[in-house]
Amino acid sequence: MDVFSVALSGMQAAQQMLQTASNNIANLNTPGFQAQQLDLDDDSTDVDDASEISGVDEDDPDMNSLEDSDASDVGDESLESQIVDLRQAAFLYDSNAMVIRAQNQMIGSLVNVLDRDDDDDSGD
Repeated sequence: MDVFSVALSGMQAAQQMLQTASNNIANLNTPGFQAQQLDLDDDSTDVDDASEISGVDEDDPDMNSLEDSDASDVGDESLESQIVDLRQAAFLYDSNAMVIRAQNQMIGSLVNVLDRDDDDDSGD
């Protein structure tokens, strides 16, 4: 598996994490809403994907609407938890983008070195 595939898979997982946390925050005060929780599978035997999104659970007991609980208890904790998830997903996305950038720079440097070697060989 190449570096680009691993980083792309990580970026896709981070995007799904962002969408899930955003949905949970947007619907936190909706009566009867059950928060979603993203399940990521780390399957190192799968050559096609480094991490696979296995599903979104809608029965997270830590996330309930504010109507069903004390706002200072579960509601604030849930919002804080979702904000942490958003920041974590953004960090994951940025980290994988840096991996792609670094790989791109390495390939560019290799091409430049090979190009210089070709120029040196043709000048002899």
